[in-house]
Amino acid sequence: MEKLGFVSESDPPICSALLIDGGRTAHSRFRIPLKLNEFSTCNISRESREAHLINAAKLFIWDEAPMLHKFAFEAVDRTFRDITCVDKPFGGKVFVFGGDFRQVLLVIPRSLRAEVVSSSLTRSFLWKHLKVMKLTINMRLSQAHNLRKTMKQKRFAELLLDIGDSNYSIIPGTEDSINLPSDLVMTKGGLPALINFVYPHLIENYENVDYMVGKAILTPKNVDVEKISELVLDQLPGNFTIYPSADSVDLSEEGNTSQPQVYSPEFLRSLKIPDLPPGELKLKVGAPIILLRNLAPSQGLCNGTRLICRALQNNVIETEIITGSHVGSRVFVPRLTLNPSDSNLPFILK
Repeated sequence: MEKLGFVSESDPPICSALLIDGGRTAHSRFRIPLKLNEFSTCNISRESREAHLINAAKLFIWDEAPMLHKFAFEAVDRTFRDITCVDKPFGGKVFVFGGDFRQVLLVIPRSLRAEVVSSSLTRSFLWKHLKVMKLTINMRLSQAHNLRKTMKQKRFAELLLDIGDSNYSIIPGTEDSINLPSDLVMTKGGLPALINFVYPHLIENYENVDYMVGKAILTPKNVDVEKISELVLDQLPGNFTIYPSADSVDLSEEGNTSQPQVYSPEFLRSLKIPDLPPGELKLKVGAPIILLRNLAPSQGLCNGTRLICRALQNNVIETEIITGSHVGSRVFVPRLTLNPSDSNLPFILK
């Protein structure tokens, strides 16, 4: 997730969307369109609150820049020039872009490597106006106090750099496969062993916020997310509460009415769409969840906020925030209308 912050003379500091109090994502703050092209602009008028905030700001900090399409930066550039009436890159405002091009770049479905590279910030007309500065000191290691833990983290940091710099041995006969060190790999027990390693004594601790906040299992594929989530939830006491999605198709679109039976709620609910939750959301009290949309950033409810389910009602979920500056707050998460940005379906899903 890209993160944005800026500092102005009249507004409180706004930095990383989750790591620093008050942060917002760039798409949220700048209203960057989800579908971009080389002529895109942001949905901000000159007299809007956002425009006044932009004019007042002195510094903009934008993290994870390599993960965004160059058209996003160019859309912001055009918008800033219009708002500030200054024909300079980003309207003459100072931007600090953070990120590491050794990490995952932007994702373009069904594209070749050349297309991904050509869509990167380094291929934008704005790149020539940027000054590249490198951070070389690992601040997390320099501030650590446990020597044994520090040495382990240092070796891991060096491993990541070697992989990113292509200095790590590739498995013979492959193009980009590597063997990870044995101490980083679980070879026995499968997913149950992994879950028990990450969440030891889950039954005794699942209601403990301090226990839950420092643990997470990450995976890039939704199918694995669903499988792991169900295995973890099976260990929690109580019954499942199932929230089925209310899916429909925009039948006004040409071609969507020829086979209406194909678009039954059951069929639509079975579809696996990357940026949407599963058609049937299965939860239990005590289950950790994560927001996928910006609900109320000023209250700590933004994309990526982690919560714990405290009560499951028909139309709302009562939760407790466990990350960010609003830790401990009880909030209600309602049913929301979610539209996929690019589902690759032959119809428009509602």
